[in-house]
Amino acid sequence: MHINTGLFDHMVMQRDPKDRSNQSIAGTCSVSGDLVVRIQGVPGFASKKIGSAKGGKFSGRLAGLPVGGPYKIELQIVEKKRVAKSQTVKDVLVGDVWIAAGQSNMQGCGLLIHAAKPQSTCRAFNMDDQWRVAKDPIHNMWACVDQVHIDLCGGSRPGESKTHGTGPSVAFIQAMHRFSKVPQGILACAHGGTSVAQWDPNRRDEAGTSLYGATVRRLQKNGGRVRGVIWYQGESDASPDAEKVFTQKMKELIAAFRRDTRDPKLPFVMVQISRVVAEWSLPSPWNAIQDQQNRLPAVIKNVLTVPAIDLGLDDLIHIGGPDNNRLGRRLAEAMDTLTGQSKKPLPPPLAFRKVRVDRNAINGLADVHVEFDNVVGGLVSPSRPEGFAFVQGGKAQPVIFDSFLAGDTVVLRTSRLASEVNTLELHYGLGSYPVCSITDKADRAVPVFGPIALGVPRAITPFVRSMRATEFLDGAGNLNSLPKTLGEALDSVAWRRVDVNQDFFSIRQEIVAHGNADKLIYFRFSLEVPEPMKLRTHLGYDGPVKLWLDGRQIFHDASGMNPAIQDAKSIDGKFAAGVHELTFALGTNAGRAWGVFVRFERSDVSARLLKKGIGAYLLPKF
Repeated sequence: MHINTGLFDHMVMQRDPKDRSNQSIAGTCSVSGDLVVRIQGVPGFASKKIGSAKGGKFSGRLAGLPVGGPYKIELQIVEKKRVAKSQTVKDVLVGDVWIAAGQSNMQGCGLLIHAAKPQSTCRAFNMDDQWRVAKDPIHNMWACVDQVHIDLCGGSRPGESKTHGTGPSVAFIQAMHRFSKVPQGILACAHGGTSVAQWDPNRRDEAGTSLYGATVRRLQKNGGRVRGVIWYQGESDASPDAEKVFTQKMKELIAAFRRDTRDPKLPFVMVQISRVVAEWSLPSPWNAIQDQQNRLPAVIKNVLTVPAIDLGLDDLIHIGGPDNNRLGRRLAEAMDTLTGQSKKPLPPPLAFRKVRVDRNAINGLADVHVEFDNVVGGLVSPSRPEGFAFVQGGKAQPVIFDSFLAGDTVVLRTSRLASEVNTLELHYGLGSYPVCSITDKADRAVPVFGPIALGVPRAITPFVRSMRATEFLDGAGNLNSLPKTLGEALDSVAWRRVDVNQDFFSIRQEIVAHGNADKLIYFRFSLEVPEPMKLRTHLGYDGPVKLWLDGRQIFHDASGMNPAIQDAKSIDGKFAAGVHELTFALGTNAGRAWGVFVRFERSDVSARLLKKGIGAYLLPKF
């Protein structure tokens, strides 16, 4: 007599809604008869028929065993009132069972010195198909049964690490035990470095040779029912192509889990990917995956996303041992919110509510108030609140000079006027390796989010910060004497490159060196236009100015004077695809000029594309 599915030493059986077992059991045998269960000390189980044996197989359903344990269970095949075969299974618990799946941060790569202390009522079904008291590393890949894990490791099992292997799963089930007061079990199913495409549920029937198939095999081996799924994956999908289909593939995967567990409302809690120490640029696929994960609960019912952006690392990408325990608790709190195991579940994880831009009464600049839902006890930070950034035209802007917390609100003090801030986009956790420090008093982190348009979305570039410039030439007063067509007038002039580290292209120090003398300087830069577009050239200046496009005058203000105000003047025009040359002449205004503001805005982008944000349309480059 051999048990194949549903009952093993040290296992946790999934309870039903009445807090009783309802477990399918099956196996092989060499006799026929009634399948009988005997459990000493449990009323009604002195000798109870639960199934039958015939044709070399037996099957039955162990129903009605109360939550708790441990139980010593004897299965018998009774033929003509005689026990023909029997098998005893020891140390069995009844409680809740969970699937832990995804890639390496769920598999566990944190230092083992920080692993949670094992608890006898919290068990793991390890990768060798054995139940044990849950102890990191629960993903003992070196002893795995399923071939897919060997294949993904290059054809051989990896060696056992003596230093690394802590993940969030053990801390998760220990917290769930505190909430529910019932035994907990976890099925270890993750594999490092895997993409959501590799978890394709269409490969279910491949069993142990596919990731999803292996997970379903392990599920069915343990009775076919679980209480929910915890998931940490997405790092391998942070690429331009994969991020485009990530949400759809997650929809398909969650639907498959619900189908194969026969639970259409199966709770699913996922981690929003944290950080990676790597080069990045905007728009970042890493941020795109985080944003999709953050939005997934609004798309699929009974799903929550847990932020991890504030947690420490033990290497360039893996959550550190101590913070894996924090993450496990966060996962449990979110699962408790969905399932109501404790008497007072916490609200869902923190979520962005709204943003408001106010004028600071003292300095007249913009204060940005960012408000959050589901905050427990107020927002906190171990130091000055960090993690917010403003973006314009795909580039982060150095705008925030201070920040503080006020209940459920973060107040960002900026160096811009409200009218200027309203042209920006707000992010939290921008890039792949941000510093983010804000949680609530229940240690739930603010999620990565953005972009959030502060005003009406605009297809606008950053300010020009690099141009070629001539030396100072003899002054030309109000510039009326300068030609409308440049021709070859400036071809023989020496040009030098000038870079500034601010939006205002200021050459104030050079002008000051010439005192009150009236001088003239030319600036020039190239504008690469990737497709035909309507562009609005926004200017600000504090001296007489003239602008030529491809050598032909398009703007002249003879009376420019202090102060220079960004976007004070705008010139509309149609630009053909290709490279264009813009040339400025700036009069020094008898030493009172400082410089110019220059940026460009597309006026032919639809409201639909504007709402999608940068990346949905093309902008000129300079």
